[in-house]
Amino acid sequence: MAEKRGCFICSGCGIGEAVEIDKLVEAAEEQQANVVNVHPALCQQEGLDLIQADIEAEGLEAVCVAACSGRDQAQ
Repeated sequence: MAEKRGCFICSGCGIGEAVEIDKLVEAAEEQQANVVNVHPALCQQEGLDLIQADIEAEGLEAVCVAACSGRDQAQ
């Protein structure tokens, strides 16, 4: 199993209203994720930059991304 793990949770696109974000954060922390970040638009460039920066800064070996794909916004 990867030693350094990150979890990135999107709170935008209606996700924040549909799920309990704080419970997802708790679950990631219970699984000992080294980095847990919540962002309102992980499917946008700003969100992607956040993920990439954390991978590089923290030396993450695995990530979990809980977000939409952004495909609807590309149309």
